[in-house]
Amino acid sequence: MTPIIGITCDQDPGLNDKSFAPGLGVHFLFDDYITAVANAGGLPILLPVCSGRKQAREIAELIDGLLLIGSYSDVDPLSFGEEPHPRLAAINPARTKSEVELVRAAVKMGKPVMGICGGMQTINVALGGTLIQDIPSQIKGAIQHLQRGDPAPPFHTVNIEKGSLLHRILGSERIRVNSTHHQAVDRPAQGIIRSAWAEDGVTEGIEKPDSGFCIGVQWHPERVADIDQSAARLFKAFTGAARKAGKEG
Repeated sequence: MTPIIGITCDQDPGLNDKSFAPGLGVHFLFDDYITAVANAGGLPILLPVCSGRKQAREIAELIDGLLLIGSYSDVDPLSFGEEPHPRLAAINPARTKSEVELVRAAVKMGKPVMGICGGMQTINVALGGTLIQDIPSQIKGAIQHLQRGDPAPPFHTVNIEKGSLLHRILGSERIRVNSTHHQAVDRPAQGIIRSAWAEDGVTEGIEKPDSGFCIGVQWHPERVADIDQSAARLFKAFTGAARKAGKEG
């Protein structure tokens, strides 16, 4: 059975002349996510921003696994009980609310969940955790986490917690990753553990051990899954968990 992987989409509301289609709302998704899921044996299905908890539950029932993507926008700080930091980027409250509900529904149903970059942050927020809204101004001595130019090449080192699910998947305690973020997980949600971190202590991976498969990484494995074995293994583990969940369901 080919597992159905629901992939969240980014959204451009079309509010200005720099929009994809000024005056028109647009959902969009980079091909890398679709290709990485398909090459790992999954059937990618694109998910729009949903209208509320009921629709999120209905979507979660239809899929075997949920993949939350990164974003041009930041996670809405209201979702974790904070006021906006001066360096907060643009936000999309409707998208944040939609993805929070999708994560909660999928976790409750025991569906595998994987979050990439902002998607990892959303998992933590959805389950009750908080975020650092701007690493450069809030973390003393932080390394650069927002690489310039080509976003695919390895940029900084990540340490992997030995014995974690991420460690079992990747088979290494240190890897080099690409990096395009200025926010990060602050306080992990209850039941969430930190499974990876950068040299400056910034969280780079999380997981929920009491779930079958709930994992987040702060880097972008989808951009290199066709040439990097670690990235490919991550997607194969996710689709494999989704296949198993689909059979059991």
